[in-house]
Amino acid sequence: MREIPDWVPLAITGIGFLHSFLVSSFVGLLTTSLPYLLAAVFTRGKIGGGDIKLMAACGFVLGPIGGLLQSIAGLSLVLLFAASISFRQGFKSAKQTALPLVPFLAVGGLFAFAFQM
Repeated sequence: MREIPDWVPLAITGIGFLHSFLVSSFVGLLTTSLPYLLAAVFTRGKIGGGDIKLMAACGFVLGPIGGLLQSIAGLSLVLLFAASISFRQGFKSAKQTALPLVPFLAVGGLFAFAFQM
């Protein structure tokens, strides 16, 4: 089951309301989720709605800089993981392996949150 329940991004967004920088939160929501939305459109759904919802919620909490840091860290982890699959099983196998982004983006989010503290 590769689906994020709707309550997860809602809970993350709710946490974002605990701090008072709402302008930064809404800018982070837009700037962090928009690239994933565009990627989903241009790749014809290879990036799912859960990834977009998660990044929107995390962008709301982390702001635009933290959301960018989360994206860089999470996507770098995906690349490293895919490269390790490629080295172990071959490039053709790695190319056909579908990797869910959410676990990597979540680790990137934890890194970005810790980095901002």
